[in-house]
Amino acid sequence: MFLIDSGGREEEVYVVDVDAQVGVSSGAVSKNYSLSGLHEFIKELEGELLLKSAPLKRRVTRFNSSIFLNLKNAHFRKLSSFADEFFASPFVTKIASSGGKVEFVIQEVSRNNALVLRWLQGSGFFNTSPFRYVLPDEVPDVPYLVSEGYRGVRTKFDEASWFATLYSDLSYFGMPLIVEIFSRRELDLLENFIEQSEVNGKLENPLIIVPYLREKVRFDLYGLMGVKNVFLCFSPMSLTALKQLIYDLNELDKEWFKHLIFGTGFPFSSMRDIVNVLTFLLSDEFPGGLRELRWIMGLNAMSFLPPKTQRKGDIEKDEKCIITNGTTARLLFSSLRNFMLHALKRNSISLATCDCLASLTNERVDPNKCFIVLSSVKEKKFGGMLLLSEGGSDTLALLLLRQEVIRKAKSRFAEEVLNQPEIKTAISNAVKLSSSEDVEKWLKWFIEHYKENGMISSDDINSFTVHTFNLGDMLALMNREDMRLLGLNDGDLILVRATLTGDWYIVPVKEGEEVPGGELWVDERVINTWYVFDGDVLQIEKFDGDVPALKEISLLIDDEKKLQDAEKVTENVLDGIIVGRGSRLVLLAGEDMPLVASVVKLDPPILMAGTVKKGETKITIVPKSTLAPYNLFLVIDLSENMGRGAPVSIDPAVIEELKYVLSMKAEEPCERELNRAVASSLASSYLLVKMVKISHLSKVFFLTCSDEVNMFSILEKRKVSPYLEMTPQKQNIMLRILSSHMFDKCREGCKGRGKLLEAASKIEELLGDLKENVPFLVLFVVPSDNLDEAVKAAELLKKDSRIRTAFISIGPDASTSKEQSHICLSEVNAALLDEAVKRLLNVVFPS
Repeated sequence: MFLIDSGGREEEVYVVDVDAQVGVSSGAVSKNYSLSGLHEFIKELEGELLLKSAPLKRRVTRFNSSIFLNLKNAHFRKLSSFADEFFASPFVTKIASSGGKVEFVIQEVSRNNALVLRWLQGSGFFNTSPFRYVLPDEVPDVPYLVSEGYRGVRTKFDEASWFATLYSDLSYFGMPLIVEIFSRRELDLLENFIEQSEVNGKLENPLIIVPYLREKVRFDLYGLMGVKNVFLCFSPMSLTALKQLIYDLNELDKEWFKHLIFGTGFPFSSMRDIVNVLTFLLSDEFPGGLRELRWIMGLNAMSFLPPKTQRKGDIEKDEKCIITNGTTARLLFSSLRNFMLHALKRNSISLATCDCLASLTNERVDPNKCFIVLSSVKEKKFGGMLLLSEGGSDTLALLLLRQEVIRKAKSRFAEEVLNQPEIKTAISNAVKLSSSEDVEKWLKWFIEHYKENGMISSDDINSFTVHTFNLGDMLALMNREDMRLLGLNDGDLILVRATLTGDWYIVPVKEGEEVPGGELWVDERVINTWYVFDGDVLQIEKFDGDVPALKEISLLIDDEKKLQDAEKVTENVLDGIIVGRGSRLVLLAGEDMPLVASVVKLDPPILMAGTVKKGETKITIVPKSTLAPYNLFLVIDLSENMGRGAPVSIDPAVIEELKYVLSMKAEEPCERELNRAVASSLASSYLLVKMVKISHLSKVFFLTCSDEVNMFSILEKRKVSPYLEMTPQKQNIMLRILSSHMFDKCREGCKGRGKLLEAASKIEELLGDLKENVPFLVLFVVPSDNLDEAVKAAELLKKDSRIRTAFISIGPDASTSKEQSHICLSEVNAALLDEAVKRLLNVVFPS
């Protein structure tokens, strides 16, 4: 589109180039006439035309995009502005034979027919209509051409009956026909065809004549101009011949301009010739005004075809319309533009069609009325949208349409398009948006509508490049349009996943006015704990879960030599950070390799993620070896000796830790001191809970020893496996069952002898049925009086290489021991038990 100075006011002229040919030429030295080359040619033409038209009364002031919402200037910069649309035909070399006929290189025609379609698919040249070149005597399958995406046919006039058949076939589908004329004989035959068809009422399809005539144009050619649906493209004509034609037509017919159409003739025409023709049309020599110029440059061509549509993949099932005006209309206009521009830049969608409508009443193209088809990037889904704006953007109607409705129109004139019954009904049932809240609600619905129907793929919109900033708050910032696409509001949580490593993190997000599309800005205090680097590509989605403060987390350190370093920094580094099970965290970054930890356990264990709070969250560092699976035989001696002795002091922190596994039972022993048996059950439960939290404890066997060997009675009665399996899904309920059972057993009272040697025999029997080659820890919980018998029982088990044994003696009189496997507890204290867990794991997995 170019704008001209018309009496001190700028007036736009919409341009359709009907004669542009693209492809690759034949010969020893082939030339590539690509669509990009065409636009480069037009851009050069723009500069020449500005200079040449400067002295004229109707000078060209500037060039502008006709793409609705001004998307071209923001995104499609490779497109030229002078020509709004192109009818692109395959480049065809014409060879004059000795007999005076024109012949063709068949392979070239076939190749370039395919190239035109291929270049247009996914190239961003949405304003180009492909035409297929049909060789003389070729009978094309027109329905196939339509399905392939061709909008018309170009050919050379040949034998009359063949041409009549071709024209008739095309007429059935409303496809215009461009016909090349090379001789007087061909012109005579064409005139006869037109006369007969007009008389018989069969001239219903646009016929565009391109006269490659070397002789002076005959007066007979003028007669063709008064026939409906017959047009002359003057691109091959000399300026002298064109002037004479226009002057003569102006004398013969007052509507003469409705049969002439513009074409550049690329790549055959010279830049100088095209500029000279355009300068003439803008000069005082031209016998017409702005009205005539608009018809010649674009309106005639717009009458050939309806807006472009896609015949497959339409996502719309019915027609929907919204209407708004005033401030709300301008807000919707701006928001829709921002969304479309952002989605185009993100390559979430592409623009398949953007066809402006023209007004027959005003005899001009209105860029504020257009039909747009958006395309998905992967699945080839298409959504049609008719936008009708008045007064700039003061009033806006937007219709989501089935594309078959648009195909019923025969031209791009708004009066015909809007006359379709389905469109009339949709407008009459329109929903009015009257506030900014209405606009935001509709945009959210529109985006979800496109997501649900495959127009917008999650893979396309979820990819972001991360950058580090000092934001002042422990959060991330994102572009507003990206947040819209992902359905996010300020303060929502996002799940961030590193594309290369799969590590994932959670962080709150807010809108950042300066954040470009496709970027995620993360506060340095947060991202410095992630195993992610500035510039990495991340996948982002909304996180709907909760992230409450954690009671405890267990971190696995690969480098066991740096356990002490990790313990020094974790509390401060992770304060306020949201951590998730399995994610990797950077605890200490330096010149050497960073200190990296993996989150292996969370408490409460049902959580997927939670927030670390300094002073509230206990952080346990565990070595890598604890990831290996192992099994446990827990043997509690309930002999008379266990029942004797002074009461054992109980730490309230132990009771608090066991509340959720013992339920109300843990509140019963509220005294600060308990007998040794009950204290043993509490100590054993605490050890179990901690070992499950920080290590891969797989199976637990429970035996009590007194006058007889008693296995876990519930399992014996059910005749199922003699152990409980601590899977992540079941570990909570298993800990509850086991801890409650131990508590009940130890409250029943202690009697008789421990018979620990018989317990060892029972363990041997059970081990014989278990073939898995993992460590088995046999933990004897005994009074100090029976420690010697426990040691003898352990000796019996040494012949099985899978067995590791350890001993816990409980009571105020328990003596200390330097042995790693012998743990003496003078009181049931949380700190002592935490240290015991580490020692037991060292027994199972020696450093």
